[in-house]
Amino acid sequence: MYPAGVAGIAVRHVRVESDVRLRVLESGPPQGPPVVLLHGWAASAYMHRYAIADLARAGFRAIAVDIKGHGLSDKPTEGDGLYKTAQLLREVQQLIDDLGIDRVALVGQSMGGGLALRLALEQARRVTALALVSPVGLSAIPAARIARVVSPPMLDRFAPHMVPRWLVARLLRLTYGNPERVTERDIDEYWAPSQFDQYARAMRALVREFDWAPLADAELRTLRVPTLLVLGTEDRLIRGVVAAARRLPRARHLVIEGGGHDVNEEHHERVDAEIVGFLSSVISA
Repeated sequence: MYPAGVAGIAVRHVRVESDVRLRVLESGPPQGPPVVLLHGWAASAYMHRYAIADLARAGFRAIAVDIKGHGLSDKPTEGDGLYKTAQLLREVQQLIDDLGIDRVALVGQSMGGGLALRLALEQARRVTALALVSPVGLSAIPAARIARVVSPPMLDRFAPHMVPRWLVARLLRLTYGNPERVTERDIDEYWAPSQFDQYARAMRALVREFDWAPLADAELRTLRVPTLLVLGTEDRLIRGVVAAARRLPRARHLVIEGGGHDVNEEHHERVDAEIVGFLSSVISA
């Protein structure tokens, strides 16, 4: 699994106060401006493989996290509320504290974008800049409601057998505007974490416990952190791209024609160049 065989990336596990170990990938100069990258549901730090390298080359301290339940981080399933938004948010905050970071830039995709947005709303003083890619929190996500209905608790007993590779391949291709851009390596990297016994149960818990609803306009208008919003016109999960962009009126908008939900992977050259340029201009200002 990534980053095996990739030079210049340090890997460690950080234990947060909930007694959960989170896998952290770090690259770039240790004294560079820190940037924490948060992935979407059912993804991992692999999603940010291009951004890690591009940010490090630009002189940033790039830090990608496997959010609880994902990748090679712990996947607890015994207990209630383990995957509620507030709990995941506390763990991200604790991780940033444990890494000795006072002020940080955040890059978040989908669910990770929702966490980054909430952290910026709650702790604007410590967030220097915000880059949101297809983020949760700006518009309704019908797929989340459907998933809650079709994933009752009784499925837990079958969960370890519910993630065949062909299913991962199909779902991953749905997140791209052009499914042909998905490689066999991509499918393997997304499928590999699903082979842990607790993975499917953790994903089901996230579907049911995470807050996928859009934030109120009044709350979004309080955002004071410089923000770049990146969207794809072929996003099948977040509908109404233009309307979603308008919900953050103070943000810079980058809309990628033909890009899907995982536009940061599918069109990584353009997206990463925009993010690096945005962070460089904001943080050096």
